Amino acid sequence: MKPAKGVVNRKKIHVLLIEAKGLKAADFNGKSDPFCTLIIRNRGSLCQSSTKPKTLTPKWGEEFEFEVVDENNDYLDITVYDWDKTGNNDFLGVANIPVAAVANAGRPLDKWFPLLDKRAASTTHSKKDRGELHVKLTWTDQSGKTHSGAPKAAAAPQQQQQQQQQQQQQQPMGVPVQQGGYPMQQQMMGQPMMQQPMMMQQPMMMQQQPMMGQPMMMQQPMMQPGMMQPGMMQPGMMQPGMMQPGMMQPGMMQQPNMGQYPPPGGY
Repeated sequence: MKPAKGVVNRKKIHVLLIEAKGLKAADFNGKSDPFCTLIIRNRGSLCQSSTKPKTLTPKWGEEFEFEVVDENNDYLDITVYDWDKTGNNDFLGVANIPVAAVANAGRPLDKWFPLLDKRAASTTHSKKDRGELHVKLTWTDQSGKTHSGAPKAAAAPQQQQQQQQQQQQQQPMGVPVQQGGYPMQQQMMGQPMMQQPMMMQQPMMMQQQPMMGQPMMMQQPMMQPGMMQPGMMQPGMMQPGMMQPGMMQPGMMQQPNMGQYPPPGGY
């Protein structure tokens, strides 16, 4: 499509002329001295490559760039000639490349194109096998964007890495993050108490122990002065069955000098 009037045309086609093979021999030595001319058909100026002497498999590795007005209808014509010092160059073949095939590819077009006769529309119409031409074509659209053909899948790992970095920045300090982006603390809260660390279980065990686990001083009641518990004797109190000094029970006789030591007369 042609750009509107007053709009700068940024549409271009970049050509990398790589090599050719299977060329026809135009000289008596069975070789040729091939070179190429390149042009957007019926538009612009003609470009020419260098000449490779005495070969049927030339290698160029040369680059060219052309402005494109109508990518839907324009053609890139690359013609191969055999150089002659008299100026009477011999035609070896031509590659007719539609610019639309490059503009719609979305990536560089790296391809071998058949060399045809001057008026041949296809290889079936070409009378001779003239070999092939290897070129790489890259399109630049009206916005100035070059269709380099970078695969979209290659951006996926980079986006995933950026998302993981954002998740780590959003996590609070001190909370470890395991693979998958979830903090380990949330996973621990969902597990049974037996699987949690021992330090979290110990306070619960101390609260559930009975009072007998505490020191004896805390369990025994404290006695206050003046209080008497059953079974305890105070001074001056006599319980049944207890004898005081000077009291005789019935049936008991007091023997002389019994209980004295030593006896008065000695032994």
